[in-house]
Amino acid sequence: MYMFNLTDAWILAAIYLAGAKGENAYAQIIENLPVLDRSLPSHAECKSAYDKFLYLGLIVADGDKTSLSLVAESLVKETHDKNTTQWICALEKQLAPYKLKSMCNRFEWQEDQYMRGVELFFAKKGE
Repeated sequence: MYMFNLTDAWILAAIYLAGAKGENAYAQIIENLPVLDRSLPSHAECKSAYDKFLYLGLIVADGDKTSLSLVAESLVKETHDKNTTQWICALEKQLAPYKLKSMCNRFEWQEDQYMRGVELFFAKKGE
């Protein structure tokens, strides 16, 4: 059984933020992770979240581009809060009831793109 967690909610928020800027490649999604007082999710955690989102239809994959489905966009906007931590926690609570018996296994998100996103995240954070 696969369940959603805080990291998944954090990544979903990043997909939303990147999409709002018209930036929906994996590196751009990592770059747009909201700043929380915790370590960045690993590539494996991001890939797991991606596969769960895809299985439930929360994201739309187009090659290496990823965007939220209308349902997910509504969910993210509904929980949005100026306090980032409260926003991510509220989003996690909305995802928590979903228990997945399976998940997709796609390969659009690659580790080299993840590493580029991490570089961009820290460059942006240092500004």
